Amino acid sequence: MSSKKKFFIGILVAGIVLNIRVWVYGSQNIQDSKGICGPKAAGLNYSGLYCDKSCKTDNDCKFTCGCGAINKNEICRDEGVIYDCVDCEAICEEGKCIEGKELLGEEVVITTDKTEYEQGEMVEITVKNNLDKTICFESCNTYFFQKKNWFWFWKEYLRKRCEVNFIAECIDSFEIKEFEIGLFEVDFEKGIYRIAIPIYTGCQNEKFPCKESETIYSNEFTIKQKQKETVEKE
Repeated sequence: MSSKKKFFIGILVAGIVLNIRVWVYGSQNIQDSKGICGPKAAGLNYSGLYCDKSCKTDNDCKFTCGCGAINKNEICRDEGVIYDCVDCEAICEEGKCIEGKELLGEEVVITTDKTEYEQGEMVEITVKNNLDKTICFESCNTYFFQKKNWFWFWKEYLRKRCEVNFIAECIDSFEIKEFEIGLFEVDFEKGIYRIAIPIYTGCQNEKFPCKESETIYSNEFTIKQKQKETVEKE
């Protein structure tokens, strides 16, 4: 065999080997690397990119707050991470699990009038009861704040210690309750916050004891440092 033919055969073999390596690498799921399927807030090696998102039908997928839409057998390692997320559909599209539309079920919803405030502004809070039953608010911590720290965990902020507590007010199904809170500079540092409201159901004659209680949360909002007013020199 001539050296010229050997040269071309060598190039052909090298090309085949390279293509096989690329195919094998491309067919591997990213979860086989050293990363962990989980939210980035959980640690340095955590990411939703490491999750198995493969699927054949919608039934192969599930939605998680920490990792989004993933394979139903995958585990999202989000221990210790607190979320404020809206449940979504998980659907299969072109062999990959993706997020579908939001699932807005029957619930109590808390919203603020804005998503960004300055110290000293007033926050208008709206509570809408979408349940088919009455909800009640306590007198001590009718509402309190939670602040997101450097590790993206929520920490209770300005919550009172209660010696006396009673049901202060109740609202019926599909009714709305509004609160207004002043963000006084002495109390509120700049940062990311949300409102927490304990709600009670099954209260006899709108008094304790009640059958159930849970804490619901508003959307996130940012409090910025108050800008100093500048006085123009004449």
